Amino acid sequence: MRPKRTSLKLAALFIGLTLAQTTPAYGPSMPHSAFVRNTSNTAIVVFTGDDRRIIEGLRLYMDGVADRLLITGMEAAKIDLLDLYQNAGFMPARSLEGVYIDKHAKTTYENAVNTRIWLSGRGIENIILVTSDFHVPRSRLLLEKQLGQNSIRIETFSVPSNATAETWQTEARKYNITRWGIPTNPQRLIELMF
Repeated sequence: MRPKRTSLKLAALFIGLTLAQTTPAYGPSMPHSAFVRNTSNTAIVVFTGDDRRIIEGLRLYMDGVADRLLITGMEAAKIDLLDLYQNAGFMPARSLEGVYIDKHAKTTYENAVNTRIWLSGRGIENIILVTSDFHVPRSRLLLEKQLGQNSIRIETFSVPSNATAETWQTEARKYNITRWGIPTNPQRLIELMF
């Protein structure tokens, strides 16, 4: 019985190391000036979750990084743009007519689906995806899966968070499940291996 237990531990270790190598690194965000500057074919897309994401998306929009801004998610249903501007310490420097709000998405997957639908026929070639630092890799992966071979360039803007280690670990697991379809239950994982 001991050799079987040892081989299970080795197999679990191998899978853990493999997943660790395929989970993307979370890095700092690019400065606004680093983004593509052809605003007519660029859109900022905010996957909501907290007000800081929305504020950073608005800041990018106000800085003229893109002509269109999509805010998608349940938090979008609650926002008053003028209130957000004032709370963030700046007033609108340009028209809000390029700002679109999707109040229907309840999950990151739905954010990606609704973004694909919104992009259809708009001539967008570049997206700047704005979300929290821990949320960037999975959000980008889901958006890439939705867009397929669409040749839309996706850049990311990572909003710093105060996420706990547990939140980071949970998000890394979600990323791996999204990417590889791997079950989170260790017993099920062992069953699939043998």
